[in-house]
Amino acid sequence: MSLSGDQHNTWMTRFQAAEAHQQTQHTRWREAHSMVEGEWFNKQVGISQAGLADDQQPTPVNYATAYTNTVVAAIYARNPYWFVDARHGKFLPFAKSLELVVNYLKHELNTKQEIKRSVKDAIINGIGWNEVGYTAQFDTLEPSAQDVEPLINRLANGRVTVSTDPNDPTLWQVDGDGWTEAHEPMTGAEWWTFLTAR
Repeated sequence: MSLSGDQHNTWMTRFQAAEAHQQTQHTRWREAHSMVEGEWFNKQVGISQAGLADDQQPTPVNYATAYTNTVVAAIYARNPYWFVDARHGKFLPFAKSLELVVNYLKHELNTKQEIKRSVKDAIINGIGWNEVGYTAQFDTLEPSAQDVEPLINRLANGRVTVSTDPNDPTLWQVDGDGWTEAHEPMTGAEWWTFLTAR
């Protein structure tokens, strides 16, 4: 999907306004980071330890880092599980499958450290960002069976096992307890309906 000239100009104006607003905060963010790193007094106040006798040397104590690390651990404890609730009963299968997918991707992409870093940024700066993106080319690229099988098997939660059909690689081979069937690839909602019917 490409943008028209007017849409492009609108979005560029928004990006430039956001960048200009962000620039106004950089000095404050750098100061907050230097405080957490224990360099604030040297950088901001100009306290120097040179020329002081050994018994007059100040003992550096960095409470900001200890506090920040404690709060991050309290906010993001034990890699929490994300829940997805449907606002309407007809979306319940989709919400359940989405919940499994986002928790699987969180684990697969190992996002824990990135999220903890953005929580730390939010504590220090008042705002934290995580970049979430994709590289899909819509209407031009179908996922391969190797991409889909681990996710489908994770959604099945051990009830069945899915693999590529050895006789026809365009089909799924679904193995259950004492049975095997070949199926056309299914959407997430179709797969959930198939699983709940078993």
